[in-house]
Amino acid sequence: MLKIDELRPGIRFEEKPTHSANGTLNGNGKHHSPPQSTAASRSRKWYQGLIDAIELLLSCRGLNFHFGVGVPIPAHTRPSDRPGFLLSTFSSLLLHFIALDMLDSGLKLLPGVGSLSGGSIYYGSLNLPLRLVVATAIHIMTGSALMFGFKLVYDLITLFAVGICHSSLENWPPVMDDPWRTDSLHRFWAKDWHQLLRRSFFVYGGYPIRQLFRFFSGLFATSDKKTLSRIQTLEHFSVVFGTFVASGLWHECTMYTMGRGFSWLPILFFTAQTGLLVGERVWRMLTGKNVGGIWGRLWVYFVIFMLSQPMGKSFMYDVCFGYILNWEHLVDSWHRRGLGGGTVISPSWSPVRAVVLPITKKGLASLT
Repeated sequence: MLKIDELRPGIRFEEKPTHSANGTLNGNGKHHSPPQSTAASRSRKWYQGLIDAIELLLSCRGLNFHFGVGVPIPAHTRPSDRPGFLLSTFSSLLLHFIALDMLDSGLKLLPGVGSLSGGSIYYGSLNLPLRLVVATAIHIMTGSALMFGFKLVYDLITLFAVGICHSSLENWPPVMDDPWRTDSLHRFWAKDWHQLLRRSFFVYGGYPIRQLFRFFSGLFATSDKKTLSRIQTLEHFSVVFGTFVASGLWHECTMYTMGRGFSWLPILFFTAQTGLLVGERVWRMLTGKNVGGIWGRLWVYFVIFMLSQPMGKSFMYDVCFGYILNWEHLVDSWHRRGLGGGTVISPSWSPVRAVVLPITKKGLASLT
């Protein structure tokens, strides 16, 4: 696992500026490729090897390493000077902490959903339209809390790495792009959502499934160009399929550790993304245009926020068949097993629960 500027461990290039049309997105949203230069041995301090090993262990996206070439990296949005960068990161940490605290505190107030014993996001006491509105709101709150949680932890690690360990600012681009502005599922999963587990899902799902596909497709050897082209397309989607299977298993196994059973529904949700991505490709073949623009954005919102709603028990009961099927919505499945009741921010560290909620309750009590 060599760094991009290494010939061998500890033997680095003398960098010379180059430009290439191929490569990976760097922190400025531009393409770059490994430097074309002559080798030189630089003096290394005794602990540099240990630092490189820790960096390799923790570099989920492979920044500065060959295995990270090709991973989309969001453009830097913070000042390029160290004091300004640290101040901006600290401000971001506070913002994400407050946002996460508000969402987490809000979820804790919901009957059932906010308890460790868990509860459905579909409240049977509400009429159907309001029930679906509330369920969708809880869905969005949960996803937003996860997103703010990612950014909060990343900001904290960034402050430590840059402020204490004097890591280069270039090594700490945003953890994700802007998922709210995405306009296709391809863009959402490949670029705008975080890519921290991209390689893990490839290694444990995408690549093994591809090898299986190659084995079975090799049993039907052919020289026909059209057939070979179709096999290559199917091979590409075998990687996508395996990657999403691995993603579904990873998400569900984290929930399984709560000791509340195992559900195949989250795995089905992630695996189904493969078919939806195929649908976007078919759309391009039929229309000659990529999914995008405002309609593409609404399509992504529909998939992420609405399309999985029919898997909810209450929805199936009220709309489809008149009786309960044993299906669960992805987020509903997690909340039924106590996701919303888990400790995210300790009450003693929560400004919302320590200050905002008591003041709000007193204010409401004075009005009654």
